Amino acid sequence: MGFLDNFKAVFKTQTHDSNELASMYTGGLFTSEKGNIERIEESVPAVNYEQLRQFISKSPWCHNQLMTEIALRANRKLKDYSNKSELPIGFYIDESSFVKKGMHSVGVSRQWLGCRGKVDNGQVAVFSSLGCGAYNSLIDCRLFLPECWTEDKERCNRAGIPEDEQEFKTKIELAIESVMEARTQGIVYDFIAVDALYGSSFKFINRLDQLGEVVMGRMRNSIHVYLEEPLFQLPERESNKGRKPTKLRAQTLSVTVKSIAESIKENLWEDIDIRSTTKGILKVQAFQKKVWLHDDESGEVKQWDLIICRDNQTTSLKDYTYTISNTASSKTLQEMIQMDRQRYWIERSFQDNKNEVAMDEYQVRKYRGFYHHMSLCMLATLFLMEERMDCKDTLPLLSCADIRRAMEFLMPKKVTNLEEFCVQMEVRHIKRQKSIDHASRDAIPH
Repeated sequence: MGFLDNFKAVFKTQTHDSNELASMYTGGLFTSEKGNIERIEESVPAVNYEQLRQFISKSPWCHNQLMTEIALRANRKLKDYSNKSELPIGFYIDESSFVKKGMHSVGVSRQWLGCRGKVDNGQVAVFSSLGCGAYNSLIDCRLFLPECWTEDKERCNRAGIPEDEQEFKTKIELAIESVMEARTQGIVYDFIAVDALYGSSFKFINRLDQLGEVVMGRMRNSIHVYLEEPLFQLPERESNKGRKPTKLRAQTLSVTVKSIAESIKENLWEDIDIRSTTKGILKVQAFQKKVWLHDDESGEVKQWDLIICRDNQTTSLKDYTYTISNTASSKTLQEMIQMDRQRYWIERSFQDNKNEVAMDEYQVRKYRGFYHHMSLCMLATLFLMEERMDCKDTLPLLSCADIRRAMEFLMPKKVTNLEEFCVQMEVRHIKRQKSIDHASRDAIPH
């Protein structure tokens, strides 16, 4: 609980101090069967359901302030580790999705959900994280609001979305906002790594390049690039009939990155060692080539480095990865690939958040409740990261799951005997019956 003392100011407003409830909720994320308010009430002593629901859904403490404190503290810890290990700090961006039933949860819609691998009903948020080596912490979250939400002001108001957040923003725009916020906070990192949704957006990677950021962006295999610097001119008018050409055309043909991969000769692949794993050294084969990208929106043409990778055991094009980078002048091919592969750790962070602190098991519908839950989960996993870092010399194999199990063992329990267990189960059944009765009444035609 000493860890939470560092964030006391966040949960204290002019009229109320919610630090005790913050402690109960974050403790419950580790020890409850599921990380929703009902299950936390069952596992944490002295918890009152209504108080906890008020704390998550309506209490005025600021989630943005908490995420800023998380980002600054994570950055300090990772900078210390980076200085000692000489490993770079990465800023990773990716989205995570949450399956939902019904249409009342803020931002819910039928949309692509990565957790399902298909279009389904749910919510999507763009997350940013900081990482160095195997240590990673989520530092920012931005809920994606589909146009069906931002075009319905009444629906937004019912969900408690602030007026200035009711504007439609693409995931690319949310990602750029996250980078700008980190720069404003003074967060220090060495490079930005993103998946193919963002790396395939010339608008996004060009914006980062303009800001002076080092970029490692995955690309889709269908993206077109130029093998030599393209010159754009207005095509000559073929006849006096029809409109005069107004769109510039390249004098050289573009090619897909997949077609470049198909043309690589076997002797041009380089063997690269990435990192040690529990199954030995992770190795890949890589190929690097200068290419030019053209941003249709701005008309800008820039030279980048295309890096194509494959596992040593495969020659199947479907398993190739494509990364665009602006680091070639300062980094070796091995360094660039190691930076690109560090993005794995944000995926691992999502797993830890969902498996160990129930990030996807919240029981809220409105805007404030969503962000309160997410920021508290991020706080819990910052604690997990710090514990692993502090114990790296004595317990090098310590995992987030190990720490959660230790928390379950060490923290006091609400139910300590069979009689209390039976009472708790009876309360569960009463609530379940009320839900069944309520659903039945709604199904009866009036």
